[in-house]
Amino acid sequence: MTLPLNQIMHGDCIEILKSLPENSVDCIFADPPYNLQLRNDLYRPDMSKVDAVNDGWDQFADFKTYDEFTSNWLRASQRILKDTGTIWVIGSYHNIYRVGALMQDLGFWILNDILWIKNNPMPNFRGVRFTNAHETMIWAQKKKGGKYTFNHQSTKALNDDLQMRSDWTIPLVTGKHRIKSNGSKAHSTQKPEGLLYRVIMSSSNVGDVILDPFFGSGTTGAVAKKLGRNWIGIERDPKYVKVAQERIDAVAESDSEAINVEKPRQARIPFGTLLENGMLTPGQSLLFAKDKKIRAKILSNGHLKCGELTGSIHGVAKALLNGAPVNGWDMWLYKDESGKKIVINELREKIRSLSLKGRGWGEGPMQREPRHRIHPTILQFARELRQPLTHMEAALWRVLRNRNLGFKFRRQHEIDFFIIDFYCAEVKLCVEIDGESHLTKEQQEYDAARTEYLETLGRKVIRFTNQDVRYNINAVVQGILDTCNELKSRK
Repeated sequence: MTLPLNQIMHGDCIEILKSLPENSVDCIFADPPYNLQLRNDLYRPDMSKVDAVNDGWDQFADFKTYDEFTSNWLRASQRILKDTGTIWVIGSYHNIYRVGALMQDLGFWILNDILWIKNNPMPNFRGVRFTNAHETMIWAQKKKGGKYTFNHQSTKALNDDLQMRSDWTIPLVTGKHRIKSNGSKAHSTQKPEGLLYRVIMSSSNVGDVILDPFFGSGTTGAVAKKLGRNWIGIERDPKYVKVAQERIDAVAESDSEAINVEKPRQARIPFGTLLENGMLTPGQSLLFAKDKKIRAKILSNGHLKCGELTGSIHGVAKALLNGAPVNGWDMWLYKDESGKKIVINELREKIRSLSLKGRGWGEGPMQREPRHRIHPTILQFARELRQPLTHMEAALWRVLRNRNLGFKFRRQHEIDFFIIDFYCAEVKLCVEIDGESHLTKEQQEYDAARTEYLETLGRKVIRFTNQDVRYNINAVVQGILDTCNELKSRK
């Protein structure tokens, strides 16, 4: 199924979430029922009735029923969230502790809890408790240790160049900011746009997909559209669907310059790239910057061997400094042809500069996208690889070369310093097929760095194993085509 971008889906959120593709959404904002358990009407001191939350969707028989509902929608959300994605869930003291415990039980890793402090809260009219002046948002990643988006510089800029804290003072929605329907408030729990502005700016990028499973009056979609994100709303009440759609239709999209404010991260260059590019060679010696009498030999896998020590440029340097934090790029020197000692970081910067230099157009009957200048050694290696495909690569290539798929693929395609197993230029998709050698920790670290580098160049990378192709090639092909269609829909 192709993602229904920038649409409101009418129906039960759990069933609709189950119908969406796995690992397809970048960020989720959920404002679920709070289960306020209000039993009696509330009155002000002047005996006017308080317009409190007494909607049917906020009423549950007991805590067990509420917990089952919460677990089901959280589990369904977890399935569609990308491994690099995060989820925000807002609640009050009535429900947020139950929600947080269930999230942890499901494997979500909590990054922060954010207090939304209301500077205009509703008083406690009976005078029997403190005025409830805040709500809590849990911000969590799909699984512990994964990469996720946090736009630190943007949050600082929003906060007068000071690091943003986890207490956000934002007023309740009142007056002209409240969405109305027939003269009355359209939704009883409408959230401030300022709250969603911080959520979306901090944890997503332009073009990302933001999903809200309890869409209500459409605040998430309105702010997402304003900030250049794609959005998906799920709402079961047709009245709210109508209100939200009219609201979002009235939002003007911001121009590209106004929303593309995040500076791109510098490409991460694995040390092994220097070997692949012929800038350094296996067996060559490096000098330790802190004591030039210490030498290390470069191994063919990109590790260094220094006496009894073997490891990465960072690990060996750290061991030599008795565990002190260190950046290996600054700790090792090589000798150039004249014998001059130069820090290896200069080679890394040279590679970065090569990736930013002028691009040329490829040759052949099919027009190719602009590409970086490739080192001749890499080009030659790519040409050689095009002949002896592995059995699994050959099996997949027999399917991907079929023009009826709707997308054109190339095999052993060179991008900068890397050779991609299969590549679709139309959507900039890199498909990698990994053998058993990719199971080692060192190779996985290298693969992660390689993926990160390609992503800085605007490519999308997906990986499959030989076993995936051997035993379920149809699922592999479908996964590739689903990703192609998703990327094409974002253009």
